[in-house]
Amino acid sequence: MVNPLRIPFDLREIKPNESVSFDIANFELTEDEKRHIPNFVSMDEAFFEVNVSYTLNVVTINIALQGDCCLKDEHDQSLISYPLEDEVDVILMLNNPDECDLEPDEDGVYDLRGSLLALLYANVPANYSIKPLERIAKDNYVVMTEEEYEATKKKNASPFDSLNLDDFE
Repeated sequence: MVNPLRIPFDLREIKPNESVSFDIANFELTEDEKRHIPNFVSMDEAFFEVNVSYTLNVVTINIALQGDCCLKDEHDQSLISYPLEDEVDVILMLNNPDECDLEPDEDGVYDLRGSLLALLYANVPANYSIKPLERIAKDNYVVMTEEEYEATKKKNASPFDSLNLDDFE
């Protein structure tokens, strides 16, 4: 059964020694796909650019992610714009199917959705904030700001301070 959400790429439409480029705009994640990046809201201005080069028996599919996406700030849940810019090469070895990064669906068409998701997941942080965290003090714990933590770390003696690194190779 073919996935109805797939991003199809039909290699049969490209001739050897040919290069093709196209954009994938309006890419939307399903609710299940959004679970992996909980603060992700939308693609906003981000899009995927695909460049395909077909030489001899090797097809290189370069997928580039560019633009800004919309995230929820981890600290105050406000909406923020987050820049995305990265790329990945997907290789199809036509004479050696075991070495391919993708397998064709039963109709011979390749689905690029998994590669797009992997690139997006690798570039959208699981938690992100532009707001500094404020100190929170409760009965039995304290959440410090990063600055407080660094200052405390410098003040407190460490059991490793007395070690001389020259004694160890």
